[in-house]
Amino acid sequence: MKRSYYYDDLGIATVLMSHGFGVRTMMNVLQRIYETDRLLLEPEYQDDKKAFFSDVLYWTDYLVDKVQLDCEFPAIQKDLEGIGNAGDQVWQDDYDTELFFLNVRLRILYLDQQDFVRIKMKTLLARYGYKRRSSQLMKHLQDCMEAYHIQPYLRGRELCDLRTIRLDDMVSFRVE
Repeated sequence: MKRSYYYDDLGIATVLMSHGFGVRTMMNVLQRIYETDRLLLEPEYQDDKKAFFSDVLYWTDYLVDKVQLDCEFPAIQKDLEGIGNAGDQVWQDDYDTELFFLNVRLRILYLDQQDFVRIKMKTLLARYGYKRRSSQLMKHLQDCMEAYHIQPYLRGRELCDLRTIRLDDMVSFRVE
């Protein structure tokens, strides 16, 4: 699997924080993720549960007090440069779209009571600043869906291709 598609600590923290869970619920979700999707975690977490929990909880703290911690960003950037900029993937342009599909997968498997997430194609594009479907964007979305084992469907569970559906079509994403 391409490294950027592994579940990362910041992505999981962002998804959990967007749902407003308390600590106990977050810990239960993290436990379930670790037990069932361990091989989809970044390699350094696959055999280190303590580091996985610790790093996700670090990011949840960051997201709660983002304003204060942003003051520390220059020091964090200097630390990243000191370790060869290993954390650079967090700031890449495609991270938001990857986070959308990570969110879809986690919502379906661990967070919501529904087995799908529905969104209009136009809304999905607009959410990330796009009005049109370029071949590069569509390839990236397809890669994300493959990495997270997600399939897009139209009404009536009709499998669809995001490149060819109408912009006003409602798409349901399901984990397959």
